[in-house]
Amino acid sequence: MAAPEWKIRPLRRGDRDGAFALLSEAGYEVAPNERANIVAWVCSHPEMEAFLAVDAFDKALGLISLSHRPQLRLGGRGGSLDAFYVAVAARRKGIGTALLQQVLVRTQALGCRRVEITVPRELDIERRLLEKVGFGVLDDLVLKR
Repeated sequence: MAAPEWKIRPLRRGDRDGAFALLSEAGYEVAPNERANIVAWVCSHPEMEAFLAVDAFDKALGLISLSHRPQLRLGGRGGSLDAFYVAVAARRKGIGTALLQQVLVRTQALGCRRVEITVPRELDIERRLLEKVGFGVLDDLVLKR
């Protein structure tokens, strides 16, 4: 089997344009004058992590971000997937599955007792992918224990 034409790596401050191009394609708009500060904040926040799938030219193909924090109700750490998107042109190459697996490995290392993501019902493709990697679907809230 050939190696993929892309790799996953941590989000860096210099990834601002690529990350926000993906988010824009997903329908999320952030004012251009706020983008540099937001990426810097995410990259330096101790309870946030983000990963980018990039091609051989370092073009952003997919993005996933994770918040993790101690939670009283869980008796330990919980995680929340805050952003998860793969560019339309880069889909069906295993990027989404690889991004999810990257985050799930990280949540295990952090000792997260629960991982949550909210996915609107109309995003059936994303819901199927989440179920494929072990998430359970309850209405719009998707959980992994």
